[in-house]
Amino acid sequence: MVTLAMLLLLSGAYRSYKTIFETISLRVQDQNNAIKLKDSQARLSLHVQQTPLAVIEMDTDMNITQWNNAASKIFGFNPSETIGKSIIELVVPESARAAVANVVTSLHNLHGGTHSINENVTKSGEIILCEWFNTPLIGDDGNVIGIASLAQDITERQRTETMKNEFISIVSHELRTPLTSMKGSLGLVLGGATGELSDKTRQFLSMADQNAERLSLLISDILDIQSIESGTLSYRQEVFDLRSVIQLSLEQNRHHIQQSGIAVVPPELPHPLMTYIDPSRIQQVLDNLLSNAIKFSPPDGTITISADSNNSQVTVSIKDEGEGVPDEFIPHLFEKFTQGEASNTRNFSGTGLGLSIAKGIIEHHGGKIFYSRPASEGSQFNFELPLINKS
Repeated sequence: MVTLAMLLLLSGAYRSYKTIFETISLRVQDQNNAIKLKDSQARLSLHVQQTPLAVIEMDTDMNITQWNNAASKIFGFNPSETIGKSIIELVVPESARAAVANVVTSLHNLHGGTHSINENVTKSGEIILCEWFNTPLIGDDGNVIGIASLAQDITERQRTETMKNEFISIVSHELRTPLTSMKGSLGLVLGGATGELSDKTRQFLSMADQNAERLSLLISDILDIQSIESGTLSYRQEVFDLRSVIQLSLEQNRHHIQQSGIAVVPPELPHPLMTYIDPSRIQQVLDNLLSNAIKFSPPDGTITISADSNNSQVTVSIKDEGEGVPDEFIPHLFEKFTQGEASNTRNFSGTGLGLSIAKGIIEHHGGKIFYSRPASEGSQFNFELPLINKS
C-alpha cells in the first residue's frame, strides 16, 4: 500500500510539474513573441521615419494619426501640428478639395488603392506638386478603418521635365524650318531646275537629299514622342474603314517596296472593317511596321500582311522572314531609342522611336500592339483596334 501511495504521489507530482512547466514554457514563448513583435514594430517604425517618402495615416474622417519625418520635411509641419487634424484642411488647396473628396469616397468604398498627382500647400503657403499613393486600411470586420498614404514632392522633377520638353520642341522646330528649305532646294536641283547634272554631282546631291530626309524623320519622331508623353499629340478621329488605310499605306510605300526587291502579300479583306480612328495616325503605325519589316527582311524575302476580325475587334499582323528578335530584347521592343540593339549587326539606320510612337498611337485608340514569334522564321508585329458595333 505504501508503494502504491508513493507511486500515486509521484504520478500526481509529475503531472503538476508537467503542467507548471508547460505553463512556464507558454509564458516564456509569449514573452519571446512579444519581444520579437516589439522589435519588429520598432524596426518598422524606424523605417517609416527614415524613408524619403512621406508616410501619413488618417482615420475615416481624414484626421491624421501618423506623420513621419519626410512628411515634415515636405510640408513643413511637425507631427505635433498635424496629429488629430484634417489632412485636407492642412495640405490641400481649397480649389482641389472637391477632387480629393472623390478620391476619399473611392477609398471608403473599397475600390482599391489610388494614384494621383496633386497640387499641395506647405506650411509657408508654397504650392508644390506631389505624387500620392493611397490605400484603404481594412479592419478585422472587413470595414475601412483608415487610409494610409505615401507622398513625394515632384515639383522640381516636373519643372525639369517641362524645361526639357520645351527645349526639345524649340530646337526641333528651329531645325525643321531650314531643313525644309534645304530639302526643297535639293529637290529642285535634282529635278533639273538648274540644268543637267553630272553623274558624280547627282550622286552627292542624292546622298545629301537622303540624309536630309532622315533628319526630317528624326525631328518628326522626336516631336511625336514628346507630344505622346505630354498627352498633346493631335488626333482627328472619325468612323473609317480600316481597309482603306491599309491599301493607302501599301500604295504610298510601293516605291520603297519595289526598290527593296521584297514581295509583299496584301491581306484579303472582303468585308468592311469599320473603326473609330485617325486614319493618318493609324497609317503612321502601318508605315512604321512595314518599313521595319522591309528593313529586316532578306533581299528575296516575303512580307505577309493579314487582318483577322471578330464582332468586337480587328487584329492586323505584319510578318517578315528576317532573323527575328532575340528573346532577351523582346521585353524592350516598344521602349524609346532601342532600335539599334534589335539587330545583331547594328547596321540598320533608324531613330529607335518608331515602335514607341506606334504603341502610343494604338493605345490612344483603345487598342494594343504586341510582338509574336511566328511558327516559321522571322518576326510578326500585331496591333488590335476596336471595331464599331454594327448593331
